[in-house]
Amino acid sequence: MAKRRSWKDERERSTERGLARLDPATRAGVLEALQGSAGNNALQRAVGPQLQRDTATVDKPAKPLTHPSAAGKLALSIGGKVAGCVRIFSGGGVRSQVVETAGPGGQIEKHVSVMEYEPVVLEVGLGLGAGFFDLLRNAFDYKYSRVPIALHYLDSSGQERSRLELAEPLLTKLELPELSASTTSPAWLRLTVEAESIKSIAASGAKVDAKAPDPLDPSTVEVEVDKIGRLSNVTSVGRWSFETPAVKDQIGTHQLPSLRPGAPKIGNIKLALSETGKGATSEVAALDEWVQAVLKGDTTDERTITLSVSSKGGRKLKLEFLRAGIARADLISLAEGRRRQYEFYADRVRLASA
Repeated sequence: MAKRRSWKDERERSTERGLARLDPATRAGVLEALQGSAGNNALQRAVGPQLQRDTATVDKPAKPLTHPSAAGKLALSIGGKVAGCVRIFSGGGVRSQVVETAGPGGQIEKHVSVMEYEPVVLEVGLGLGAGFFDLLRNAFDYKYSRVPIALHYLDSSGQERSRLELAEPLLTKLELPELSASTTSPAWLRLTVEAESIKSIAASGAKVDAKAPDPLDPSTVEVEVDKIGRLSNVTSVGRWSFETPAVKDQIGTHQLPSLRPGAPKIGNIKLALSETGKGATSEVAALDEWVQAVLKGDTTDERTITLSVSSKGGRKLKLEFLRAGIARADLISLAEGRRRQYEFYADRVRLASA
């Protein structure tokens, strides 16, 4: 006589069948939640083995490659010349846009519509030579030079183990980190680059001489404003970005798109000033006078704001924001630390020196 299935056994099998219908990522989330439930019940007994199988195979986001590491380092070359090492590299893969269509009998069929390369994101310092700053200068001047870029993965002895080549690259974003005058922790510029094609090249084995990354020193930040002068009581400069979104021109159905620069976007400059330092009263009063003039209708009072910061190695990055005006201002100091915050727009940005 066949053994009768108990209700408890049937419930466990039902649970396993239900879990099997979920995609791996969703299934793993459900399993982890169930495993954490109180009690050693039938549900947990069904979940346990499945959890061990699924959580080991769930797709996890790829970690960026970071320098330095015991395995080696990452070097950047611009226009065929090695510029130096980068701190972090991520992206640069290829992905497809998948389209769903109705097939026979109402079944959903999937196929690739368009292939495209992922943006490459780099964190860098200032020790990258003239080619790197020419890249920034041309972007700010809307010249958009399409100089070839390559990334080299080097072993601990400096020999190339693999290389990624970016053809027709476009610098689509530059991000300046928050700069606090009270910290000496290293900070990094972040670049986003998109390319019309990216190729993985076999290792040459050649030795690549690349300088170590030279991070920014936030404590060296300085700000000057026309008609006011240097602001000696700046406590921090907020994150700032310059963007040139890539416009993708798709030709044909299954070809990679070509890229061209879109309209640039210049982020606002955000400053925090202390009201308690030497000369702070006059600096805040001068900025407040500018704010009051705008409130009274003088919207033509636009000035040049200069921001500079040095690296740990003593190199300097200096940006000039042209035709800058008031975007926002505190009318009274914040309760914590007696600080005022100001925000400025700018029509253009220029690389003054590096």
